Order: sequence, then C-alpha cells, then structure tokens
Amino acid sequence: MEPNNQDLATFAKLIAVPDVAIYLQQQEAVLIERTLTRGHKRIPNISYAQVEKFIRFTVSTLEEIVKFSTIKNNVLIVNCDRKIHPVQDNQNNSSLLLARKLLEQGINIANQESIEEISLIQQGLGARKGDKEDKGDKEDK
Repeated sequence: MEPNNQDLATFAKLIAVPDVAIYLQQQEAVLIERTLTRGHKRIPNISYAQVEKFIRFTVSTLEEIVKFSTIKNNVLIVNCDRKIHPVQDNQNNSSLLLARKLLEQGINIANQESIEEISLIQQGLGARKGDKEDKGDKEDK
C-alpha cells in the first residue's frame, strides 16, 4: 500500500513546519526487527508480515513528506551510516546549518566514545586473559 499523495499534500500544507526537522533513516530490515522486538500500538497482531507492511508504508510516507516544498528546506537526514545531508541544499537557512553542525559534533563524540569503549573492552579482555594465564602458571608450580 502506498501513501495517498493528495492526503500528504494536505498534511504538508496544514502542519506547522519547525525550523529544523531531523529524519533518522535506517535500513528497513533493522526497523522491522526492532518493531518485532518492541511491539507497536498500531500493530495489534504482531507478525513479520504485518510489521513489514507497516514499516514499508511508514518509510514510504516519510520519504514523500520530506519532498514537499513547505518541508524540504527544513529537513536534515541522518542515514544509517551517520552521514548528514539536507533534503535540499539551503545555505540560507541558519537554523539548518547550526543543527547540522551540532549533529556532526554529537556524532563525532559518539564515534570517539565508541572507539574508547572498544579499547577498554579490549584492554579488559586482555587483562582477563592474562589473569587466567597467571593463575595457570601459579597452579602449575
């Protein structure tokens, strides 16, 4: 089922458009798995087929909504690879430029924290491995 473009056009005309909207994209397979795990109040009978239908319709609807002229100048997309891009290149929208800088800084911090966590985990695993080897050496003596 595809979204009704006339309904979406009416919606786009009626909504109060924020200075910036952020659209977080993710692969449909990931969204389906998350929805199956968490459930959703709009899907009373959770099944893979129902969730897949819901996710495909939702993604399709969002993809169409962000194309409307009243909205597209104010939308930043963050894709599943953490890449940020506007729906429409608009260098005159200072709110959009500021939001993009803030998102980029936040993603950079998150990436750095992930790197640090991995390093700590690796160090912890190395220490545990070393502890086992030390205990083994002591027991052998």
